[in-house]
Amino acid sequence: MRRAYMRLMRHPGSPQRTGRGIAIGLMVAFVVPFTFHMVLALALAILLRGARFAAMLATWVVNPLTIPVLYPIQCYVGGYLTGRPLSYTSVAKWFSDVFTDPSWSSFEAFGKGLLIPFFAGGLFFGIVASVAGYYATTAMIVRFRERRAARKGPPGLGGVARKEAHNRG
Repeated sequence: MRRAYMRLMRHPGSPQRTGRGIAIGLMVAFVVPFTFHMVLALALAILLRGARFAAMLATWVVNPLTIPVLYPIQCYVGGYLTGRPLSYTSVAKWFSDVFTDPSWSSFEAFGKGLLIPFFAGGLFFGIVASVAGYYATTAMIVRFRERRAARKGPPGLGGVARKEAHNRG
């Protein structure tokens, strides 16, 4: 975990580019169902000139351990956003109908009932996480680089002289 953090902080691109990569990865993580997150995040990072590593890393916010918590919350919030709040009984009925009677009408009811709230909730959480991720990452990298530059001292000073300059001021 620390290694990934340090790699983000030391990314050679601008802080904005790394923040853009994080924002892309977070948006993809919440909007796209878990399967091809990293591939899509990589393609969008290339297209939108974000940091590729940051985009792929951020997709792992949604992973097999967090899906059982995030997806139900995402569907629940999406249900309210679309004006069709979900209930446990309706979700259980849609799943039951799909498995007991795999017909077009049961898939259609499942899709309208659950997939629309899933994507609406994903879009909501994706926007919130992307905006927060962009600004937080950009600020963290700027602060990291400022501290690092202060520790190194003025350019052109070697070893002992740099350390003495740092101790003086």
